[in-house]
Amino acid sequence: MALPAPMFKIAKLTKDKWSTWQEEMKSVLLIADYWPAIEGDIADRVNANPPTATPPELALDRKAKAVLLIHVSEELQPLVTKGNTAQQAWENLKLTFESDLTARMLELKQKWANLTQAPAESVFKYYARADRLRTELLAVKSTCTKEDFILQLILGLNADFQTTREVLGLSDLSKLTEAEVLAKLKWTESNSVHNDNGKRSDLPRREPRANNTEVPRLSCRICKQAHKTNECPKYNSMKCKHCGRNGHTGEQCWQKHPHLRPKRGKANRVTNDDEPSTSYEEDSEDECGRAYQAEVKYLTGRYDPSDFML
Repeated sequence: MALPAPMFKIAKLTKDKWSTWQEEMKSVLLIADYWPAIEGDIADRVNANPPTATPPELALDRKAKAVLLIHVSEELQPLVTKGNTAQQAWENLKLTFESDLTARMLELKQKWANLTQAPAESVFKYYARADRLRTELLAVKSTCTKEDFILQLILGLNADFQTTREVLGLSDLSKLTEAEVLAKLKWTESNSVHNDNGKRSDLPRREPRANNTEVPRLSCRICKQAHKTNECPKYNSMKCKHCGRNGHTGEQCWQKHPHLRPKRGKANRVTNDDEPSTSYEEDSEDECGRAYQAEVKYLTGRYDPSDFML
């Protein structure tokens, strides 16, 4: 014997919950064996003119209609009572809401096409807003594939993410996941810097000192540890007999063996007395170029942590 349908609790139908309510209501009627009064042989016999249904089938039809009535809000109950049978009551509800769904779908698609990130909006807030809009689109039976979602998410990024938008826009969206895209956007946001106009740039930034002055990361060129080279015990224990300097031996001396000197630009430029210079002249264009290439490598999955040590 079927259990009484009212034992299965679902929320009452309101004007904005038809898509989920109809699936839940169908499940309730199926479990209670009332669904044949909505769709099936019993519904055909009850709605025939004249009706050919048996008394038990007419009783089942009345029970199905009663279940519909108690699961809609008060303002929607006239749509149920206006139907002579359970099937007619169901069709009244369906026609009313599906006509509204078309207008709602067009409205949501317009919002989706115009989705953009606000100037000061964080990546997580922007993603959450896009995800809510996608949920609303799916609720009105509209399609939104993973590729469509990622593409719109990228296109809607504000000007602070111009480099990221260009790189991701050239990627194969079918091979990207939402988690990967969100992680890369969050990385860009957390590693961004501000220019002189107060706007954020999506170039990687250096680690700040305690007094907030930006400096390169410390790395000893002898033992590769996080301290200055001239503070390294191993550096101070080596002394060249040719030039008298610490940090190398005679076999490694650049004055004695000029061909060993690396050719890497301004950082290793020598002075008039043929000694390595301790000063470093920053080239802003080279720095920006290295930062851009480092981020491109990260966003495309081909990066090394040393790329970000400017």
